[in-house]
Amino acid sequence: MIGLIGINHKTAPIEIRERFVFDEQSIISLANQFKTRLGFEGLFVLSTCNRTEFYFVFQNLYKEISFTELSAEIANFKNFEGDFDKYTFTLSNSEAIKHMFQVAAGLDSMILGEYQIVGQMKDAYFLARNNDILGPTLTRMFHKALETGKKIRTNTEVSRGALSVSYAAVKLADDLFANLNEKNVLVIGAGKTGQIAIEHFQKKGITNLTIANRTLEKAVVLAQKTSSRFIEIKNISEILHNQDIVLVSTACEHALITKSMMQNSMLLREQKSILLIDLSVPRNIEADIDEIEGVELIDMDRLQKVVEASQESRKAEIKHASVYIERGLIDFNEWLGFRELMPAISSLSENFKAIHQTEIELFLSKNNNKVKAEQFGEHITKKYIQLVIKQLKNVTNNGQNPELVPLVNKIFDVKC
Repeated sequence: MIGLIGINHKTAPIEIRERFVFDEQSIISLANQFKTRLGFEGLFVLSTCNRTEFYFVFQNLYKEISFTELSAEIANFKNFEGDFDKYTFTLSNSEAIKHMFQVAAGLDSMILGEYQIVGQMKDAYFLARNNDILGPTLTRMFHKALETGKKIRTNTEVSRGALSVSYAAVKLADDLFANLNEKNVLVIGAGKTGQIAIEHFQKKGITNLTIANRTLEKAVVLAQKTSSRFIEIKNISEILHNQDIVLVSTACEHALITKSMMQNSMLLREQKSILLIDLSVPRNIEADIDEIEGVELIDMDRLQKVVEASQESRKAEIKHASVYIERGLIDFNEWLGFRELMPAISSLSENFKAIHQTEIELFLSKNNNKVKAEQFGEHITKKYIQLVIKQLKNVTNNGQNPELVPLVNKIFDVKC
């Protein structure tokens, strides 16, 4: 069975999503727990600022397993005592496959058609592959998802003019400030999201830009590349009062800007307004900080509401994209079905080889021409194997009639 347990920006608020962010070590540990279950084949965990999704495969591919049990295991892993199922969605087999294809194409993203998800999926893939937790089914499924996503981006308008979360945040700042190019901006986080934000700020004419990062070397390199200033992350409180806009995007698990820190800064600013943008999950700015007069806080949930109106024109392209999703799904299901037939085909091949050997020995006992005997035997073997494989595929619809697969296995005495 292929299954999916997911939590994303559609099903849960940020205060719940941030509880289920999985880093590299957490993914490996969870996979090791799943491996103890009978029939486990693979696990693929996609954890981003807007989603955490668990794709898994258990053998037999068509046998249902308990989503409730696995959800409980995930919730316990994160020490979550609430109703986890309330915030999740579950899909199995074709629906789970289809969802991964939609995610890869940016059709399920907060920013419709955005491309950053592809890089995030590739990172998740390499983590799973390098730690031997992916398995053959999810490997094939991942590659088919990327292939389908590429076709959609090439042949539809769904990604034409698509924003990124970083661009949406900068655009929001531009809408709020009449003279954005005169503002002082602090970007905390030198990862991909922070880099894109800096690029867009500078396109808006921002010149007073400071970069902070947990690893100082990365901040230095990015500052030199963008002709910006840099500071150590531990010193951000010392310059906070001079900033008009602060954008935070890091993988830090605790708040980098606290309410008390902001209160002190606002006194020095004489209550002059400041915009705080938190693109981190878990959040890096304390949630109640906007209770301070003059402080405007935008987090991922607030940003989602802002960008929804900007992508109405591209939503019509989802219908066009669905054609490629269905084609990809058909191709993958054909591969999946044929894979179910492989044990029968392997057993059949071994049986014919045994017959071949027996017949050759009988032939040789009566004929001394060994070369001709071998050639004749191999020719007959290939003919029979090709014929039977063709019939197997026809009868079982290329393995996609799961109720017939056990019968085929029984016919050929396959030991499952």
